[in-house]
Amino acid sequence: MAGGGSGGMVGNVGTGRNNTGVSGPTVGMEMNPYQQIAPLTNQQLAGMQLTSDVAGPAQQALANAQGANQAMMAGSGFNPNTQNFMTSGALMNANANPYIQGQYDAASQALRSQYEQATAPNLLQQAASSGTLGSQGMAQGFQDAQSTLGANLGDLASNMYGNAYNQGLQGTLQAQQMGLGGLQNAISQAPGLASAQFGPAQQLMGTGGTAQQQMQNVLNAANQNLTGQAQWPLQALQMLGQGLNTASGGGGQSFSVGSMPGGGGK
Repeated sequence: MAGGGSGGMVGNVGTGRNNTGVSGPTVGMEMNPYQQIAPLTNQQLAGMQLTSDVAGPAQQALANAQGANQAMMAGSGFNPNTQNFMTSGALMNANANPYIQGQYDAASQALRSQYEQATAPNLLQQAASSGTLGSQGMAQGFQDAQSTLGANLGDLASNMYGNAYNQGLQGTLQAQQMGLGGLQNAISQAPGLASAQFGPAQQLMGTGGTAQQQMQNVLNAANQNLTGQAQWPLQALQMLGQGLNTASGGGGQSFSVGSMPGGGGK
């Protein structure tokens, strides 16, 4: 046996380099980041506060409109004070209508003047001509004339106060009907007006939601980037292992057989 040295196998284990001579990246393990949620924007907070501020008055307005509608449907839509004023005859009272008394005084003065300046003197002249002054016939004539004057004054008052009452009654009824018409119109518009009060709050919530979504998009992108950075060490190790496996033909290790020089003498 030429060369008496004993032979052996020398194992060469990979040192972290692949066959291309490129070192793998030196990285540390990192935790995946937590997903973050964008907070409410100032517009959203303002919209929520405005909604709370408007809700109470709007609800009260709708309740008032509902109560007024129920009262009108029940026939109690007329103002009780107005009804009492109309049915009490107060429109015929001079104190309630300060103009009617003056009109009556002016109109009745003509009747009184007619009696004082014409009727009564004529009765005296007739009694004097007939020699019946102070007689029962003269007294009866004055009594009849005064009765006629009183009846005329009564008719004047009845017509004047009656017309004033009717005109006032018609005017009051028209005003009442106009008021009821306005009330009906207000009742019909109440839901729309109540809803309109929430319009600004809804706009604030909408614009605030757009801003919040944009902030959420930014946070999502940052989370994805950080997640990729945290997972890079594992991906780098996987790529390094794949490179070593390919370079060694699948074994992961390579060995070479060496011969030792002969060392024996005779």
